[in-house]
Amino acid sequence: HLINYIEGADFVPNPDVLSGNNWEDKVTEGSGSSKGIELLVRKQDVQNTAWLSYTLSESRRQFAEINGGQYFPFRFDLRHAFHLVYARKLDKHWSLSAAWAFRSGSHINLALNEWQYVSQDGSPDFIYQNFGGKNSYTLPPYHRLDISARYKKEKPWGHWSFDVGIYNLYNRKNIYFIKSDFQPGTKTLGYKAVSLIPVLPYFSIDIYL
Repeated sequence: HLINYIEGADFVPNPDVLSGNNWEDKVTEGSGSSKGIELLVRKQDVQNTAWLSYTLSESRRQFAEINGGQYFPFRFDLRHAFHLVYARKLDKHWSLSAAWAFRSGSHINLALNEWQYVSQDGSPDFIYQNFGGKNSYTLPPYHRLDISARYKKEKPWGHWSFDVGIYNLYNRKNIYFIKSDFQPGTKTLGYKAVSLIPVLPYFSIDIYL
């Protein structure tokens, strides 16, 4: 069995909830299922290492008091996921590597419309949002390519290495979350997609004793 907040649950304004009473009225019991397959292909020799993985999965939830009792995709229901990695050892010091990742977009809630309640004195009170189906919107797929080079030097006391590389080589603007852009009085509801990691060079030095 699974437990989740019911739709519209609000713990802050209710003093009974804050005192520890009636919290059961804010949650509902349900069920869920997860299934999938994973495949991995790996190839390795003296200089080269390569592997490809693929995951096909489905994760669903059902609660009597959520989404009209209908099944809905869980937020971690990432239907397809690929990972491709290749590394090559150039000599006893230098090595290169590249990694590409792809996964289906996450499922999220987006409001169909929203409006702002106004207090009796005319001041804005709070914003109410009306949602459609639970997790009915799917973000665009996530993918990125990372590359790196490593120099490694053995020492009597251990070894040290210097790494340099680039995250997100082709500057894919993967969406991490979406925020609403509501302008009171315009009756217009918009959204803004937020990306966090652009193309990003990096370097590091590691010492192993």
